[in-house]
Parts: sequence; C-alpha cells; structure tokens
Amino acid sequence: MRRLLATALLGLLSTAVAQSPPRAQPPRPPRYVALLIGIADYKNFAPPPGEPGHTDLHGPGNDVERMRLSLRRFGFAGDSNVRVLRDSAASRRGIAAGFRWLAERATDSGDVVVIFYSGHGSRARDLNGDEARTTPGDTTDEALVPWDASNTSDPQQLVIDDQIGQWLAQLGTKNVTMIVDACFSGTMTRGLGSIVAKGTFGGDAEAGRRSADRSQRQLLDNPAHTLITAASPGETAYEMPFGPDQHWFGAFTYELTRALDAAGSTARYDEIIDEVTRGVRDNPEAPQTPQLEGDRTAMLFRVAATVPSRTFVLVTPLDDNRVRIDAGAVHGVRSRAVYDVFGPSETRFEGASRGQIMIDSVGETAAWGQTLGAGAPAIPPQARAVLSRLPRGAERVETLRVYVAAGASAARSSIASLHFVLLSDSVHADARISVSRGGDYVVTVAGATVAPVAEDGGALCPRLSRAFAIKAFDAIDNPAAPLSLELESRFVESGSPVADGAADVDTIRIGHSYDLYVRVGAREGEQLYLAVASQGFTGPPTILFPDTEQPGSHQPFLPLNQWRRIANGITAAEPAGMELLKLVVGKDQYDFQTLIQTLPACETVGLRAVPEPPPPISWRARTHRVVILR
Repeated sequence: MRRLLATALLGLLSTAVAQSPPRAQPPRPPRYVALLIGIADYKNFAPPPGEPGHTDLHGPGNDVERMRLSLRRFGFAGDSNVRVLRDSAASRRGIAAGFRWLAERATDSGDVVVIFYSGHGSRARDLNGDEARTTPGDTTDEALVPWDASNTSDPQQLVIDDQIGQWLAQLGTKNVTMIVDACFSGTMTRGLGSIVAKGTFGGDAEAGRRSADRSQRQLLDNPAHTLITAASPGETAYEMPFGPDQHWFGAFTYELTRALDAAGSTARYDEIIDEVTRGVRDNPEAPQTPQLEGDRTAMLFRVAATVPSRTFVLVTPLDDNRVRIDAGAVHGVRSRAVYDVFGPSETRFEGASRGQIMIDSVGETAAWGQTLGAGAPAIPPQARAVLSRLPRGAERVETLRVYVAAGASAARSSIASLHFVLLSDSVHADARISVSRGGDYVVTVAGATVAPVAEDGGALCPRLSRAFAIKAFDAIDNPAAPLSLELESRFVESGSPVADGAADVDTIRIGHSYDLYVRVGAREGEQLYLAVASQGFTGPPTILFPDTEQPGSHQPFLPLNQWRRIANGITAAEPAGMELLKLVVGKDQYDFQTLIQTLPACETVGLRAVPEPPPPISWRARTHRVVILR
C-alpha cells in the first residue's frame, strides 16, 4: 500500500522529468542534494490511539534523523545540500517550498537527488482525468498527506502525484531516488498496542494494482529514476519500537538505514533491497515486502565521487578533552563505545588514527565523551570518527521483559521472584508466556517457542533463562563494523560437498548427521577469527566453534574466500523446532564463553558475577536459522 502510493507518484514523475529540455553542463562538480520529510505530529490528527487514518505517528522524526546520517557517506551532507522538513515545516506550502529548493540546488544533469518521505499516504479523486487516460478505470490520484491536512481524501489539501510530477520536471537532473515509507489503508487501525500501521484513506485494490502496473511501465521510460518503497501494493507498512532504547521507527526505514550504513562503497540497489527485505521478513510483526523499481543493478545513488568505506560521525572539540559527536541513541550510539578519530576529509579510515574517544553520555541525536590516553593530540573541528569498539554485544543485557497473556496470569506469582525478569504490559516485550490447549505454559521469544527443559518439566525459570540467553545473543550486532566482508554458512549432510551460496534458513532432520561449513569473503591478507554458538531455543546455549577445551587460546586465522568445515558429524536430536546460530568474525576472537557464564541460572539469584572481558575490536555478526524436523 505504501509502495502503491510511491509507485504512482514516481511513475508519473518520471515521464514529466524525461520531457524536460536538456540543459548545458556547467563547469562545477556534481551536487548531492537531499530533501528529507518526516511528519509525526499532524496539526489536525489526534494522538494514538484515535480515529483510523487520523492519528499522529511515532517514528517519522527518528526515521528522518537516521536517514540524514546514513546518506552522509554518499555525499549528501551540509545544511546547503540537505534540507529537513519535520512536522509543521512539512505543511502543504512547506513541501512545495522544499521542492522549489531542490530545483534551485539540482540544476545540472550530473547532480544527484534523494527524496525521502515518512508519514501518512492517501488517495484522492482524480480531478483532471489523467489517470484514466493511461489506465482505463483508474479514477484516483496517489498523494502524500502534509502536516496541515484535515481531510485525507480532499486533493486540495494533499500533495498529489500530478503536483510532484510538475515539481520534479523543474530539476536539472534525472538522477532521482525517491524513498517512501508510507501507506494508505482505511481498513487498518492506528494505535494497535506497540505497532502502528502507517495508513489513512483506503481505495479500490484493483484500481491500485492497475495504477502500480501503469507506473512501473512509465518508470522504465526513465531508468535514471529509482523508487524504493516500504511495501507491495496489497500490504500495509508498520512502525514500532526498535533497539535497546525502544525508539520508534518505520520497520522499513530502520532496516534500510542499517543496510546503507553497512553497504560497501560499490553497493548496488538490488543488493541493498535484498538486505532490507531479509531484515524486514525476520520481523514477524511487520508483514510487509519492500519494493524496488528502476535499474536494479545500478550503483547506489549513482554516485560518481569516492564513497567513504564506512559511515562516520563528525566530532566537535569541547573544553578539557571533551568532545561531542553528531549522533546519539536514535542512531544506535552506546555508552562506553570507542571511536577512532581521523581527519576531516578521510575516506578509507585505515592506518593510524589521530586518537580515540570514549562515549560516556548519550542523548537522542548527539553524544559526548572524552579523548583517551595521556597527551592525546588535539582533535580538529569536523574531524571524522568511526566506531572502533562496542560494549560487548552493543548493549549490556540485564533484564528480560516478559509479557504474561491473560490465560497464563497464574504464572506471574511464580516468576515475580526471578531477579532477571521484569514483568511488562506490552505484547511486544522480549518474551511472552501463554498457555497451550493442553494447559502447559509456553514461552515464546523472537517469534519462536523455547523448548521445555526435560529435567525441570513445566518449570518456567529454565525456559526464561533460555529466553534471556536468546536476547543476549540477539544483542550481538555491530552494523558499523570497520570490516568489508561477506559471511556465509551452510549445513550439509555429512560427507557431502557444500554448494556455493548462503542459506538464510537450513533444514535438518533429527537422527541425521551434518557438517557445518562457513565461508568468509574478505580482502586477502586480512587476519580474522571466527566464533559460532547456538542461542538456546532447543537446548542450552552451546559454543560450536572454536574448541573451548583450552580457554583463552586463539585458533588459527580463518582461511578466506573458501568454504571451511568447522564442525562435522553434528547429529540433530530432539526436540524439533527452530534454533538460531550466531556467527561472529573479527580481528580478535569473540568471547562466547564469558557471555554464557554471565547468563542467569535458576539455582542462583540474579546474574553470575563474572568479569566482563574487553570489548571486541572490528567484528561483524550473522544470524543463521536452523529448522529441526522429525
């Protein structure tokens, strides 16, 4: 539904821009110009929960902020080339002024334009009949809902696709990427607990399909245009809390910005959308399929300049060795994270840095810290800093938020004394306790059921301890890793050769024997270590690699760019279900052993007192799903 809105918008716009007269090439370098629009607090809408289609949103402000930082490394930087319109600034007149500003900045055919929108979308009656001339029976225009709209079906109050087509025709470039995180569906209700469908006015589904087909055909007439949207025509897009601080984002924007931050300097559109789609599909609470239209194999944003190898933040020196960076909790900055500092124009972020800073105070969109080491060199203004070390797992997991369903209310008293459990009223807590038809308690985490622990029967503590472990393993994530590599893993029948290509999900059968293979694609000469562990759905968390019989000893460096068998003769055992493997590759050996030792045990109160190891340096993680069948 969101994608239907944007498809019609950009499809119409592509034809308009293609007809604009050629312009002379001025002797100046290309400009990278971005217009970012996010509307959460609508003037005439009620706070959620409210009337369907007329409620405020939670996430667009955060969406815009994350997109601003993610676009920076591709050249979209500075107040003169990036304009942000939030809430009241994104009125109908404000959006029109934003597009006029785009036309004033993007005057050359070599310029690069990105338009991002997060907010409500709608449909309105087509007043000039242009839709039906292209698609018989189509009587609606697609539209964005500006901040000051009150009637989401009145074309005079909306920003319809015809108008955007006229605005884009004024640009001096055809290299336009439009990203839309919006939908329109009158059948979806706002304020559904901790998930919100970003929709307003519904329409004829068949007309929407015809409109999308028409738009796709027109879009192909101008391959320089690219459209990236949050969902397919028949779907709704969602926003919800993400991350350790539970900030609200559009599910699509959250995964897209993560993919942009981790993208290589030569990434293509299709590679990015595949990564985003995998991330969205891994979230059972956001049943939507992101879409990509245009030249799928084109280089991301068709940027001609050198793209920095990693996403970076800007450092502002303060007094007494204090510094400020222009990223905060919304961007995933964590307290005790360490950043390497480089010069203002650095793009490779290799070799010796100018110093390091450690973050000790984190705000929403900024963070503060201090330089490390005695006699640290002065940091110049606008220095660039890249993440070097994270606290283990990017966050210190100390509690498990548990939601108890109505039928399982008796479980509250039995788990209230567990020091690692925090009872929650949100259905989207870390774990959920319900009751099966047979009257047994069921513990669900990350969309799957934690298997009962045989020796403890129906006791809840062991399963909640497993759920805590799964949360701790999920926290092992380093999206800003200073590594450029591919990490693949496969289960194959023992003795069989491994085929090329990664599998997001492997299926194995109880009683059969399997070998586990891993391939790390990286620059030759890199010296990398590997660690692999199961998370705990079907059994206690277990280290599969390296061999833990010699604690503290390093395994040999991992062979690169080839499949390596790291475990053989693994026999699948009961219970059937789903298990997740966490794989970590880095320049030092990841310490799963200490992590497992710090997990809560039911015979103790609270967490075990095990010293925390130093944070890993330069690492990247991957989660591998394994479905166990009888």
